[in-house]
Amino acid sequence: MLDPELRNEIERLTKHYEPELIEFRRALHQHPELGHREHRTTGLIVDRLEAAGLRPRVLSGGTGVVCDVPANGAAPKLGLRGDIDALALPDAKDVPYRSRVDGVCHACGHDVHTALVLGAALVLADLDTQGEQF
Repeated sequence: MLDPELRNEIERLTKHYEPELIEFRRALHQHPELGHREHRTTGLIVDRLEAAGLRPRVLSGGTGVVCDVPANGAAPKLGLRGDIDALALPDAKDVPYRSRVDGVCHACGHDVHTALVLGAALVLADLDTQGEQF
């Protein structure tokens, strides 16, 4: 059972990051990248994790990110994974943040995957900084 104070702190941090993560997801949605070509997306993820004091590592293929939270790699370990690639489909959405790349979009929801995993990393990093055990 999760400690009520920890639960409240997680909820507070989640609400804190919500506007940023919505913007992040929309930025990804506007600039989708096909598999193994997600250089911009990878860079955005790395930049944000580094800004949070973490040490992300780009995968050997040049796209995709691995990052330990807490940054010191202490146990226990929990793995979170989110896809970052888009599909070769036109964006049928009629929204301000629709894809700006002809014939490519995040119809798959991987922009959401990316934002959710990034949000989890940010919350966990904050909890670690506060000395919370998770």
